[in-house]
Amino acid sequence: MLIYFIVGLIAGLIGANMAKGRGQNPAVWFILCFLFPIAILGLFFLEKKVEEVDDVVEKVEKNKYTFELKRSDDINFENIKKLASDFYAPKGFTDIDVDNETTYLVSTPNGNSYYEIKDYYKDYIVLSVFNADRPDFVDDLLKPKETLNDSSGNKDDKTAKLIELANMLEKGLLSQEEFEKMKKELMA
Repeated sequence: MLIYFIVGLIAGLIGANMAKGRGQNPAVWFILCFLFPIAILGLFFLEKKVEEVDDVVEKVEKNKYTFELKRSDDINFENIKKLASDFYAPKGFTDIDVDNETTYLVSTPNGNSYYEIKDYYKDYIVLSVFNADRPDFVDDLLKPKETLNDSSGNKDDKTAKLIELANMLEKGLLSQEEFEKMKKELMA
């Protein structure tokens, strides 16, 4: 009985420590491993939980990147499909294996690499990439919207140019019509 207690205590401590490292409840796993030392084996099959950072959860495994992208105006199934296609097509990802409403899977002709986009999670679009470069466009999605949507420069540049035009109008270097025309072009 004493041996079982010692083995259970050691198993419980090991199980609690492993559970904590995997983001699980250590108290529950201590009790399970104390009562059933073989339960430690179950912890080897649990993946480590990843904490959410901003609007993206990134998980890196050997040769695989997985991104859970929080759904927004810029982050939707079709947009991610386009961004991934633009990024990976020049790298040889040309074989479309699955293309339906919830899954888009594209691989290389030899089948050694692929990327997959899934759209059946409530708040996230999931992008998985196997045996390929990390997709830089994911970082671009996290930039402020002004940077993403403003193709003619950022707001500060437009404001500075508008002030410069107003000064030129005030000094008589521009006519009112020229000012309005240039202002319209700048705001387009």
